[in-house]
Amino acid sequence: MSLLESPSFETISSAIKSTTHSDGSYVLALTSLGNYYVSAASAPSNAIHLFDKSFLKCVQTLRGHQNATTALRTVRGIGGSDRHMLLSAGRDGCVIAWDERSGAPTIQMTTPWRSHSVLSCDASHDGLTVAAGTDLQKEDAFILYWDPRKPAVPLRVHGSTHSDDITAVHFLKNSPSPTSRQILLSASTDGLVSTSNSAEDDEDEAVLNVGSWGCSISQAGWIHGSSANRVWAASDMETFSCWSSELDMLQNCDIRHPSVHSHGRTWVTDYMITCHNTKRSDSNLAVLVGSNEGDVAFLSSSNVQTHLHHGQ
Repeated sequence: MSLLESPSFETISSAIKSTTHSDGSYVLALTSLGNYYVSAASAPSNAIHLFDKSFLKCVQTLRGHQNATTALRTVRGIGGSDRHMLLSAGRDGCVIAWDERSGAPTIQMTTPWRSHSVLSCDASHDGLTVAAGTDLQKEDAFILYWDPRKPAVPLRVHGSTHSDDITAVHFLKNSPSPTSRQILLSASTDGLVSTSNSAEDDEDEAVLNVGSWGCSISQAGWIHGSSANRVWAASDMETFSCWSSELDMLQNCDIRHPSVHSHGRTWVTDYMITCHNTKRSDSNLAVLVGSNEGDVAFLSSSNVQTHLHHGQ
């Protein structure tokens, strides 16, 4: 199985800019927020750092979570605000919306059980609902929903959608329908991808569609299309899948198998990093992959088994 080089293929041999955390800590999560790149640091600091995009200079440090930060999200309009804000989740059982200007939390939402780590989080299109997925403790893993204007207690808790760590939650945000914008995609190490109505209290009625992959899912997200939305998912075993909006499987492949051997260049994928929606691809999806040599590449196609977009 071979990859094809895109007409826009280019090779970048060295980093354009680079930086490190001043204490040498690992980077656990990244996101983009306005003029900043945001990075979550590992222990012992567990801090969240903001770097200006022009020079990668650290311009603000947030205290972060008491334990490790598990997710960073840039969301718009939490609790009625019209600003883009930083949302973070942590192993301390909290989801926090930050004011990056003051460096302080503006909203803090906490699980009723501090023993549960929050592994994933997102906010709805209108900013009036925040969702989070927890790890498995004993026999329970929960999806929690808060109204960020009343953050003390969750609006609702769904405890049977998944039976293991909930690694991803994503609201559908590009739909013109207000009802569709209430749909939440979730994925778990139990091997299931699911869509739910976030506004429904009864969990039996809330679950809309379920897809079973049969392997531990580490990441998932929406593929925004002009005519229909789809879903991508990645497993802990470096496999990749695409699903219809009804969660019928459309594609299932080992991301390490496609390779390119042409014009004196060789590319072999060793692991998947993540995916991003992009208009540069026929499928509106770019798949970011890496090699054990420290190189990265973007795969971009309606079928990731066939085209290499550009590499480094």
